[in-house]
Amino acid sequence: MPTARPRHVLTETDELAAAIDAAAPLYQGATRAEILRLLVHLGAESIVERQGRHRDVVLQHAGRYPGLYQPGYLDELREEWPK
Repeated sequence: MPTARPRHVLTETDELAAAIDAAAPLYQGATRAEILRLLVHLGAESIVERQGRHRDVVLQHAGRYPGLYQPGYLDELREEWPK
């Protein structure tokens, strides 16, 4: 099928075959290529969700320890680094 989009070629390694085999019962009737595409989408969704949770935790803890580090702390720390 003609397309202007980039194409990717993946070799079905043992790890990739195992992932497709594990997902196959959930997507009966789908080709291995279709299952692979679904796995990529699920993986991307998982990463986005994980990043969102990480961001929430960082924001939840931001500013929790005011005064822990004195002004100029990072500059002093960097002065100890080898030049």
